[in-house]
Amino acid sequence: MAPTLVKPATSIGPGWILRAPLASLEPTNTVVGSKFTDAWDAAWVVVGATDAGHVFNFQTNVEPVPAAEFFDPLSYETESREGTFDFALLHIAARSFVTAFNGGVTATSGAGTTLRTDYEPPDPGNEVRCMLGWESQDSTQRMVLRQCFQGGQASLTHNKGAANRTAIPLSFRLELPDTGQRLWKRSFAGTARGL
Repeated sequence: MAPTLVKPATSIGPGWILRAPLASLEPTNTVVGSKFTDAWDAAWVVVGATDAGHVFNFQTNVEPVPAAEFFDPLSYETESREGTFDFALLHIAARSFVTAFNGGVTATSGAGTTLRTDYEPPDPGNEVRCMLGWESQDSTQRMVLRQCFQGGQASLTHNKGAANRTAIPLSFRLELPDTGQRLWKRSFAGTARGL
């Protein structure tokens, strides 16, 4: 007899990406009506719109344990792990450069229509790590990445036409948090997601 399949709990839409200083409070993940209902702490700021959502990659690299007397590996052992969180940021502003270049110096003068902000990148070794968060469109999934370092090539292309809008491609690398916590946590709300 064929198994009975239940309707899949699909994940649709880009959701929202947030950024916070290291060791910021993580959401408590209160669930009511099969959705997360608590707000993210004030330290978490929405990064902005993206070109095409984000891609979370996490790779476990394994190596075989051989023995001269066997053709097959005795086992496989984890040699290393690495993770990235990639997206192209459409919001082009001073705070976007702070995100893209791991900190830096901003100086603001004036106000309103005379406001001006100058940005300079940090010196090597003075970069600042951050936390990243994500929440799905339907508030049934959340993710916290506890220590991230932007290590991709931040290139800006300015060209004509709406299809050639400028975006800053970012590739955040996951690091072992100073707090001793695991690299990341993904949370699910409701029985369709949680089982």
